[in-house]
Amino acid sequence: QNDFKALGEALEKYKNYAPETQRDWNALQRRNEDLIENAKKSLRDLQGSKDPGYIDDQVRICEQFGEVVDPERTAALARRNELIEGAKSEMQALAGADVTSNVKKIADALNRFRMFPDEADSDRKVLDEMLRSVVKEHDELLRHALRSDDVQEVDNALAKCRAVGLDEYLGQPIEDTTRYRFKLEQQMGAKVRLAIQGKDLKLMTDTLTALENFGDKLETERIALQSHYKTTQAAIKKDLRERCLSQDYAAV
Repeated sequence: QNDFKALGEALEKYKNYAPETQRDWNALQRRNEDLIENAKKSLRDLQGSKDPGYIDDQVRICEQFGEVVDPERTAALARRNELIEGAKSEMQALAGADVTSNVKKIADALNRFRMFPDEADSDRKVLDEMLRSVVKEHDELLRHALRSDDVQEVDNALAKCRAVGLDEYLGQPIEDTTRYRFKLEQQMGAKVRLAIQGKDLKLMTDTLTALENFGDKLETERIALQSHYKTTQAAIKKDLRERCLSQDYAAV
């Protein structure tokens, strides 16, 4: 049996009993000593634990051994308190830091300390609220970008979310905004093709200016439009020079 109390009562009851029971009493005594040693070992092993909740569970299991394991129990509880105080100090330091620069650290701390006992609850709630606040702020930023035709605003919103490290929390909104950005690219590509089909130099210059916001994504289209602009401009200049030599008033 593993019932330390029952073993102790049996040992006391049959202590100095008939000689014929001595061998069995000795076996029971060895079982009793083994239980005590195992309990001490399990408590000593808790010095390497990083989970105060697990330490609490093991200490409760060993309550039946009473003062027999007092030194080991005291050491285990000291380790538990050390872990909790360390967690509280780490969370308090993060609570005083810039949240946008420490999202990953905050998320990591919350994951590691999520199941810690209630003593860490107040500090845990502070970090939880900080994380929710920054996620909400950037979610609104992405929602606003989805209503904008300004690709720079869309790019800035995506860059801010990724720089802060919110992919895990805003995965779907980031994906939606990325798709919307691609849609803006396609629309700009259509505008470039339209400009290339005509001879409107102002439309071409306006389109080239708008293209600058897309970076290298539409480089091929930009080169084609620039070439068409130069060709069209040269043709217009040539036509104007020819008109300068014309004697045809109506043509001029």
